[in-house]
Parts: sequence; structure tokens; C-alpha cells
Amino acid sequence: MASRIANAAKGIRFASSATAANPWLAERVAIKEHAGPAAETWRKVSIYVCIPAVVAASANAYNLWAKHQAHLEHERHEGHEAVKYPYMRLRSKAFPWGDDSLFFNPDVNMIATHADGWGTAQPINIDIIVIFTNKAEAHFDILEAHVEELKIAAKADDLLDSIFHPHKNDPKWTNWAKNQSCDPTEIFNPSTLQDLTEIVRMAKANGKKIRCAASGHSWSSSSVTDEYLVVVNKMEKAHQPVWDDELKSWTVTVETGVLVKDLDDILRENNPPLALPSNVVLDSVRYGGILSLGCHGAATHTRTLPDLVSEVTIIDADGNLNTFSERKNPEEFAAATINLGLLGVIYTYTLRVEPMFNLHVTDTYPPLSEYFSTPSISGPKLKAMVLGNDQTEIFYWPFNTPKLGAANDHIWVKQWQRTKVLPVSVSAAAEAYKKWCQGYQTQFGDHLYEFMAHNPS
Repeated sequence: MASRIANAAKGIRFASSATAANPWLAERVAIKEHAGPAAETWRKVSIYVCIPAVVAASANAYNLWAKHQAHLEHERHEGHEAVKYPYMRLRSKAFPWGDDSLFFNPDVNMIATHADGWGTAQPINIDIIVIFTNKAEAHFDILEAHVEELKIAAKADDLLDSIFHPHKNDPKWTNWAKNQSCDPTEIFNPSTLQDLTEIVRMAKANGKKIRCAASGHSWSSSSVTDEYLVVVNKMEKAHQPVWDDELKSWTVTVETGVLVKDLDDILRENNPPLALPSNVVLDSVRYGGILSLGCHGAATHTRTLPDLVSEVTIIDADGNLNTFSERKNPEEFAAATINLGLLGVIYTYTLRVEPMFNLHVTDTYPPLSEYFSTPSISGPKLKAMVLGNDQTEIFYWPFNTPKLGAANDHIWVKQWQRTKVLPVSVSAAAEAYKKWCQGYQTQFGDHLYEFMAHNPS
């Protein structure tokens, strides 16, 4: 639809007139004034833009489709039954005012959008209505002081892009936390080894550098680039585990886009069921990002996840696949395991796994001072707790009690211990309820933090 509208928009004509030929439009052209707060002046400015009938027909077709998809909500607008497009926004530098809703009015075959804003300079209020209609002419009546500004705003290309491509100027890629973003020349989504090889060779031929991304959960700028970005999320094949006689261990080979959850499912189905000695609590991240950046898996008596790697395959700048193994060349392997992209694009990792085991997890909320006060008192206690667990996590959000201050704060301590005692949970229902409560608290916290960020006072 957008391309048809863009082509049709080439025939747009703009005309300026103190009056409008169409009565329905004419009553909205007039500049109105009345006494506002502190006797300030309020003015209304209307802009009317003509688009050929094909646009109205296309909009009508889109309206029917969108209505069928239940994406729209009905509401009254200008005395007509209108349909609001919640996801089509007028966000443009040309229209820096507030309200940005877009409306389609089936009764008069027009799309309208309006923006309101307040300021100390006259006009105090500007109300802009942009109408797409199949009338023969377009009319707009404007204040002289804003003639050039509104003429720029009324350029067809900018206007259409703002409405029908509301995210056009958004960055092409952002990480999960949205603290990193970039606009790569190209973004690739390979699904096979051949895809990866062709991308690398293309980059070399075009003189482009490559960076890779997975789920984007890293807060770092490791994936930020203005050249080629390779997103490996479709590289999600995990091979069946095999027993390695030389390593005396089970191993499993995964492509870089494999999710933690998906590998866990494969390992569970093996005979015997298998698991990683230490893993990631979050199951929606991918092993390419975890291992290539040297993240996760820290435990008291085991090493990090990258330390479980026994082999890695990397596509070099010439498009050749290279294998680095801890058995064949430990020094090269050590450099390749966490090379941060220096040696090429990583294709697969082979990890050591072991028979599945049970973990007993406890959550406690002791006072901060219990483990973090006088070193001679709290230090030995903290050390004993950590050494007594397979894994320990401590979370601290300052000022988390009504009586603000570190003396009253509590911390959240999670302790994991391997156990052969079953069951490790009181009941499945209790755990499901606990998980639901945690999800509700997380959602409430997200909304609360967002509200506080926008309303700091």
C-alpha cells in the first residue's frame, strides 16, 4: 500500500486560499481566536492536502483489512464514525507538536491527523489537521509567521513518510536493553554455513567489516557497526550429544544461534539425560553471544561457560572454515575461544556436558549488614556462604525499605546446591504460583520505573 500511495502522491498539488471550495473544509479553515489563560491568544491553523482518488481507495482497502485484523479501535472524530490507527503515527521534525493520532474517516474518504502544542510565543496553540482526500484541489490557510515552516511541513514526501513509515528513521538494529543501536549498511540473517561463507566473501569483495549479533542481551557495543551486521539467530542447529573417549566426557556441538532453552531440551532427551555443569539462568539468550564474549556460568567449584568449550569453528576473511581444538593446539585454541571477532565469524562451538543433576535453590532476603558491614565480622560469614554453595547470587537495590538508608536495606541472596534428595521443590503448583507472582512483580516494577523516569518529581 505504501508504494502505491507514494506513487500516487507524485500528483499532489498544494494551493493556498483564504477560503475553501468545499464547505466541510471551509469551516475548518478559519483562524479562531478567544481569550485563553491569562488573556493569551489561541489560534487554529488548518492544512488541507489533496491526494488523487486512488489513495482514498487504497486507504479504504487498508481500513477493511486492518478492521478485520482487529488492530483498530472505533471512536468518534469530527462528528463522523472514524477508525483510529494506533500504530500509524505522525512523528516528524516538521510537526514537533504533541498529539499524533492518525484517523481514517470512511464517510468522506479522507485520512486526518492533528497535532496540538502549547508555547509562550504567539500563536499560543497550533492545531494542525492534515487531510488526504480525493477532491480536485487542496487548500490550507496559515498564519504569515508560519508560512515557510508549514510549507516545509507540507512537502508530500516527508508527510507520507512520516505517516506510512513511522519507524523509517529508527535505527536498523538495537540491542535488547535499547542502550546500543546502529544503522549498518546491510543486515544479514544467515541460516546455513553456505550463507555465512557467502556473506564473508561478499564483505571482503566490497571492503566491508563484519560484526555479529545474536539476541542482543549484551549491554556493550560489541555488535555496533555502520558496515555489515550478521545476526545469527537462524543458525540454530544443535547436534545430538556424543561420547568423546579421549576427553572422557559427553560433548555437544551447537551453532551460534542456539537458544539456552533449546539446547537444554535436547540434552534432557538424551540417554542418559545431560546438562552443562553451569549455565545461564535466562533461557532466551543464545550461545554465540554467551561464549564469544566470555560470559556466564560462574560457579564456586566449576568454571565459566567458555571454559567448557573443547572445539570452535571459525570462518576466516577468505571464507574458509577453520577448526580450533584444545587437543590439537591449545595455544591457538585459547586465542580462538574468546577472540571477540578478531579471527572471523564463529560457526560452531563444541561443549563438554555431564549427566544431569538436581539443584536445590533457596531465596533469602537478609539485611545488607549481615554480609556487608565490618569486614572482620561479615567477611568470614560471606566467604563461608559462597564456599558452601555450588553457585551464589546476591542482588542489591539501594533504598528498598521505607526507612531509606543502607542500615535498613535488605539484599536478595540466591543459593544453589547440588542434591540427590527428591523432590527438590515443595510442589509444582507452589512453584507455578511463585513464578506467576514473580512475573507480576516484574511487570509492575517495569511500569513503575518507567513512570518514575518520566515523572522524576
